[in-house]
Amino acid sequence: MNNFITEKFTLPIDYESQRDTYKRQILLVLVGCLTSCIVGFITQSILQLLICYLCFIFVTCVLILPPYQSYCRRKLQWVEPVEIKISN
Repeated sequence: MNNFITEKFTLPIDYESQRDTYKRQILLVLVGCLTSCIVGFITQSILQLLICYLCFIFVTCVLILPPYQSYCRRKLQWVEPVEIKISN
C-alpha cells in the first residue's frame, strides 16, 4: 500500500519549480499570518485567529504539496561528460 501511494504522489520537480513553490508557500503563509492577525484583532478572539490561520495553512498545503505536472516543465540540462586525455 505504501509503495502504491509513493508511486502516485512522487513526481520529479525541477529546481526552478522548487524555487517557485517555495516563494508561493512563503507568500501564502505570510498573507495568512497577516490576515489572521487582523481578524483576531478585530474580533478580539484568539480562537478566531487560530481558526483563520489554520485555514490558510490548509489552503497552502492544498496548493503547494500535490505533485502537479507543471512542476517539471523546465528540465535541468545536464552537461555531458567529456573524456580528457592526459599525456605523460
